[in-house]
Amino acid sequence: MSNIKIAALITVKPEYTAELAVQFKELVRASRAEEGNISYDLHQEIGNPNRFVFFENWASQVAVDSHNASAHFQNFVQAIDGKTDALEIVLLNDVSI
Repeated sequence: MSNIKIAALITVKPEYTAELAVQFKELVRASRAEEGNISYDLHQEIGNPNRFVFFENWASQVAVDSHNASAHFQNFVQAIDGKTDALEIVLLNDVSI
């Protein structure tokens, strides 16, 4: 069974960029400590500081489900409510091999 890879693209309302950048970094720290997490990286778009991209790699769907149910992820969902202009979640298969 292959890993579950996720790209999450979030465009933050400009007035919340600094606040949510802190929240995003906390989410990364907590998510990296989860069982089943292989990698969890945060990026900020060059030229558009309001756009963030998470790249996640999980060992299984069970790990993803556990992450989505975790207190830190649920806190993140609440923290961004009403503070974003766009949110896109993309589930990926690695076809490079």
